[in-house]
Amino acid sequence: MVWYYGKCAKCTGGIYGADQACQAMGQVYHDSCFSCCVCGQKLKGKQFYDFSGQVFCEEDYLYSSVKHFAEVCTSCGYLITDMVLQALGKSFHPDCFRCVICNETLEGQPFSVDTQNKIYCVKDYHR
Repeated sequence: MVWYYGKCAKCTGGIYGADQACQAMGQVYHDSCFSCCVCGQKLKGKQFYDFSGQVFCEEDYLYSSVKHFAEVCTSCGYLITDMVLQALGKSFHPDCFRCVICNETLEGQPFSVDTQNKIYCVKDYHR
């Protein structure tokens, strides 16, 4: 017995059999339809990026012009490819948001800022 998994979100064709099915972003695709829009690499079970409705493999996302629209960490200057910490109107890797004195990470912690916008843990700020 072959199971019907629904219509492919990309080509709208019917998906029959688990070997053809790929679920991503809350939708179902043919295994062959869920692919990088640049190089065509199949993305089932791989890291991928959704940008403006287009799906990219990791390599094409990180090394194409798309990265210019991605967030860049204010602290280290590198592209943020996973979680973004927003503070003071800027973007940071969670691990890069640190006190300038003790270097402790401040993700989810109270912090203070001086007149030069330097970030401090509360303890070091009050010293």
